[in-house]
Amino acid sequence: MTMIDDYSRFCVVFLLKSKSEAASKIEEYVRWTENIFGRKVRVVRSDGGGEYIAESLQDFYRAEGIRTQFSTPYSPQSNGIAERKNRTLQEMANCMLLDAGLPKRYWGEAIMTAAFIQNRLPSRATDRTPFELWTGSKPDFSRFRVFGCEAYVYVPDAKRKKFDAKSKKLTFVGYSDNHKGYRFVDRETNRITVSRDARFIELGNGSEQQEEQVTPPEMSVDPEVAEREQSVEPECEVIFEQSVEKEAVEEPEEEPSDYREALRIPEWRKAMREEMDAHKVNETWNLVKLPVGKKIIGAKWVFKLKRNEAGEAVKHKARIVAQGYTQTFGIDYSEVFAPVTRQTTLRAMLAVAGKKGLLLKQYDVKTAYLNGTIDEELYMRQPPGFQTAESDMVCKLQKSIYGLKQSARCWNKALHSVLIELGFTQCNSDPCLYIRRSGRATIYLLVYVDDLLMGSTDEAEMDEIFRRLREKFDITSLGLVRHFLGHEIYTLRLTAYIDYLVRKFGMEDAHPVRTPMDPGYTTANEGSKPFTDKTVYRSLIGALLYLAVNARPDLSIIVWGCSEEKYPTRTRATGVRRSAFCNT
Repeated sequence: MTMIDDYSRFCVVFLLKSKSEAASKIEEYVRWTENIFGRKVRVVRSDGGGEYIAESLQDFYRAEGIRTQFSTPYSPQSNGIAERKNRTLQEMANCMLLDAGLPKRYWGEAIMTAAFIQNRLPSRATDRTPFELWTGSKPDFSRFRVFGCEAYVYVPDAKRKKFDAKSKKLTFVGYSDNHKGYRFVDRETNRITVSRDARFIELGNGSEQQEEQVTPPEMSVDPEVAEREQSVEPECEVIFEQSVEKEAVEEPEEEPSDYREALRIPEWRKAMREEMDAHKVNETWNLVKLPVGKKIIGAKWVFKLKRNEAGEAVKHKARIVAQGYTQTFGIDYSEVFAPVTRQTTLRAMLAVAGKKGLLLKQYDVKTAYLNGTIDEELYMRQPPGFQTAESDMVCKLQKSIYGLKQSARCWNKALHSVLIELGFTQCNSDPCLYIRRSGRATIYLLVYVDDLLMGSTDEAEMDEIFRRLREKFDITSLGLVRHFLGHEIYTLRLTAYIDYLVRKFGMEDAHPVRTPMDPGYTTANEGSKPFTDKTVYRSLIGALLYLAVNARPDLSIIVWGCSEEKYPTRTRATGVRRSAFCNT
């Protein structure tokens, strides 16, 4: 959340865990400015978000005599100063992370550093820098360092032994607000250290560009550190006196934020080339000049890691996506509905398979949406990073493409017509379930967008259906089904999903339990303190509801009971976390 002074354009950034913290941070900012200048804040301008119109915040404004102004709904330009500042900080932080080669989890450090720099740069809106107008003194540019550069940070005598190295190689990630020092991160342990004694290596060739303070002459860097810290934290932690040791774990592979980052990684570059080749073979578009009066649709790359039942990355998937939000109803598209199979249908099919001993196989349709045909005349920009020399050419779409409003419906219609041609009948209760009955065997086919699940007692008949589908689509057989829609088939568990919840809510160190509900659940809530972060509580409840509906009905009672809590307590939050670890 950014707070910008309208006179000086000085920007203060608050990093929030949830929107519910916005009110307290605004009150903190108002008190702080009154303490600095001895003057009252007169007007606070913001959008109409729920965090800004909360009754408690409005009461604070009335008590302080502060007038509130809100931007018109769906008109962010009416609060242009704040919106432009947010975009500037976001783009600047993104560039800094890419240049430094740091993962996206350090976005907060990049945003704070970007605001620090922006406050000390000239602005067209003022005759002096925001920092000078805010503080009355000129900014000190000698403190500026290259974001993401390496530095040898001095280790105090009290924090090392006699034969330990006197410095440690860390990465510079910003400036401390509360100390006269810099912020450094240890990429191995994910820890933040604040220090003012460091040698910066900013030129990329091992040379020093500038030195803030020379460390003692006897300082040396020993490549063999006697005792290495083995520490991994889910969030960045400021360390001054003590360090907490934990077992190091390997960071999971992350998806690129944009196509420039993806082009630097061979796996993603290969995936992008495969996507472009698929469009060329499929003849998805033709390059033409944009006709007069026609609107052009934007294009962007979307990257997705496909994981197996253990949560391990098994495939890099790159997609060209049309920015369909710019399409106009009635002109660029009409009907958009496409059915999606229900979880109850999947469970019913698995039950039938277990009862009748059906053989279940899984199939994946590559670039499924490209098989649909569109009736409208649509034009799209050339894919970023793969433009031709003629920049005025655009893509006239011949087939549907990911991102268009009607793409899902076009693909569903194409698949439906092929399945009907093969003798399948669409189920009345679920349009994504197809059944084919013949003299040899009955074949069940469940469709979930581009994933197919086929079951039958006759494997030869299934192979024949697969062969005929390959004549129409680029389809791959994944063999006997092991993992479908998050389910581990035959055991019907959601281990990968539970592991994801454990990582998301920071519960890696918790111990498994045998029962989802504590025996004293009904009475333990009396006198318990309120749980402050309601957003986290509700998010965990929603995640466990999905788990209870799909694979863990034994969690239903505890999840249902905790979901009724309008004002959750710490005891209830502990009970919800307990249910996530039942028999895990």
